[in-house]
Amino acid sequence: MEPGPIDAPLLAQFRGGTPRSFQVHAALVAAQVCFSGWHLVGKFALSSCHVNPLIFALYREVASSAVLFGAAYVLEGLRLPSRDHVEQFALLGVLYFGNVVGMLLGLALTTAANAAMMQPLCPLFVWFLGAYAGTETPSLWRGVGLILATAGAFVLAAGAFVLAASTLGSSSAAAAALLGNLLLLVQVACIAGSIVLQKHLLVHYGPLNLTAWGYGLGACFTMLASITYAGDPEVWRLTRRASLRSL
Repeated sequence: MEPGPIDAPLLAQFRGGTPRSFQVHAALVAAQVCFSGWHLVGKFALSSCHVNPLIFALYREVASSAVLFGAAYVLEGLRLPSRDHVEQFALLGVLYFGNVVGMLLGLALTTAANAAMMQPLCPLFVWFLGAYAGTETPSLWRGVGLILATAGAFVLAAGAFVLAASTLGSSSAAAAALLGNLLLLVQVACIAGSIVLQKHLLVHYGPLNLTAWGYGLGACFTMLASITYAGDPEVWRLTRRASLRSL
């Protein structure tokens, strides 16, 4: 099915009008609350269930894709990417892969607090990538906000690196934590890239369709990585507790 431009956000289609500012901000706050809880749940699942991060990410993405494709089919009508957008959807899948896998690998090597402290860098990456892509228009107030956000983000990010180095005694543990923070930095960059790319694609596709295809294609890349780096059949078997936490 060839995609066509959407006339309004999904919320507006249900409300019968454009969503109000407080509704948009409430949705954004709710998303951030869910993301902050994900750091804790993900770290708890990895540490208590001793599951391979790649396999855990794969099961999580497959389950999310199934739910999102079902919701997209019911609420928006499932749309296939057009030929003009194949490369952009492939890139979106890579960015989703980098987001989910980068987060879980970073959590496996460091702490939930470190992961949370790296996330404020996301608006900074979004602004730079958006300015480069032409979706963000530079202005005085945005520049002031960028300076404030940059200062706060760098303080938190530096704190994450210092925390990793100070709380671990051995050099090997400190090196692992440093690698974990670098992976989290890549993960944040992938989130920012997906936000900028989705802003462009939302003109043509509904939000559920776009998210479903992003997770679905990301799951394909995670599958390839899992087959390559997790060849032991035992690591593919999740306990019931690990399966529930991946959901």
